[in-house]
Amino acid sequence: MQKNTFSTTSASTTGPDVNLSNPLPLPSSTGKPGQPSQEVINFIRAEFAKPLDLRAFAWSIPLGLEEKIYALSLSVMEVDTREESGYLSELAHGLRLSPEICRQLHQQLGARPPGP
Repeated sequence: MQKNTFSTTSASTTGPDVNLSNPLPLPSSTGKPGQPSQEVINFIRAEFAKPLDLRAFAWSIPLGLEEKIYALSLSVMEVDTREESGYLSELAHGLRLSPEICRQLHQQLGARPPGP
């Protein structure tokens, strides 16, 4: 694993690669905004290093937030690889989103239409 990079790829699911070269500010447990403790940094890195169980993740989403979660995933990727398209397809299935809803979300966000 390269520094500042993580992948949500696992043997059973494929997810997008994410580059954290410009990480967002993390909550601070040191009392200084933007300066997280080493414990917080280590926890987040460990979580990002874990494989994503997409099915379990999708089923953990509270009812009513499915479209927002799909749109959030869609908004952070280009959807220009089979892996990304497959991830979104699997996510949509797990979230019980119809192909029509997915097409609408892609259109609203100016993303490529969902794959077959």
